[in-house]
Amino acid sequence: MWHYSGTTQPGRNMELRHLRYFIAVAEELNLRRAAARLNISHPPLSRQIQDLEREAGVPLITRGKRGIALTEAGDIFLNEARQILARATQALEDVREVQRGAAGRLRIAYSFGYFEPSLGRVMKLFREKFPKVKIEIQQLDPRQQIEALQRKTIDLAYAGLRLAAVQEQIHFECIQQAAIHAALPAGHILLARRHLALADLADQPFVSLGGVFYDYQAWLEKLCAGAGFRPKIIHEADTSSTIFGLVAAGFGIAVLPALHDPPASAVAFRPIRPALPKFNFHIAWRQADPSLALQHYAAMVREDANRRRRGLANQES
Repeated sequence: MWHYSGTTQPGRNMELRHLRYFIAVAEELNLRRAAARLNISHPPLSRQIQDLEREAGVPLITRGKRGIALTEAGDIFLNEARQILARATQALEDVREVQRGAAGRLRIAYSFGYFEPSLGRVMKLFREKFPKVKIEIQQLDPRQQIEALQRKTIDLAYAGLRLAAVQEQIHFECIQQAAIHAALPAGHILLARRHLALADLADQPFVSLGGVFYDYQAWLEKLCAGAGFRPKIIHEADTSSTIFGLVAAGFGIAVLPALHDPPASAVAFRPIRPALPKFNFHIAWRQADPSLALQHYAAMVREDANRRRRGLANQES
């Protein structure tokens, strides 16, 4: 008969190996076969099972002339041991997947003012390739995005312009360049020209992205200063679509990167000559962020941007 000697402090020293040993014995119902399966000798396995019973505080197996049998407590413990080992195995795989960037969490912010069309494409591909990475997405204006990166409440931002003041903390990567055009309402007198000089707009009322889009307004004022004037900003808008609406309604003109097509017939673009430096649209994340999920996502954005550039080059050739 299998002897159980009792315990005074059950459960304090139980280890996962005890569970593996017990499962092997319970499934084989033979100590020698279980020992061979575990690649250990018979006597140490017997001691490990006795240690486990002392820790449990109850007998888990009996041994008689007909061989080993599970006690009622042993039968219950076998089911629990299997579940515990399965959860432990899954936990190890989960943390390894986090280490590989295949699991975890990725928090992304964007703004309607600089909404990047690749966001939807890349996110779909990323979710298909890394289904265990939980993506959280929120709308924040550009200033809030940089602040959220600094506070570590988001991981990646579709930030628009590069901000030199925070480049020691934040990495910016250009994913799209766009030519700068003037947007004018249908019927505007300047539409008679095929292209415009920036100075031609000096006396025009301007519609601008304003308020929270401080980087756009600073960019616009710097462009106009290079042409010798300060833009007369009459209205400020929250989004590029609102700018198009105001331009179409005749409130003013706008100088915009050609990231989006204007509404048909209501607004028309005219290129500016000589050509201005292109508008560089950036994604941003914290310098030295160790997240591999973040790097996988950024790589997908980069590849999407490269694919788009190749497509544009083929169209132009």
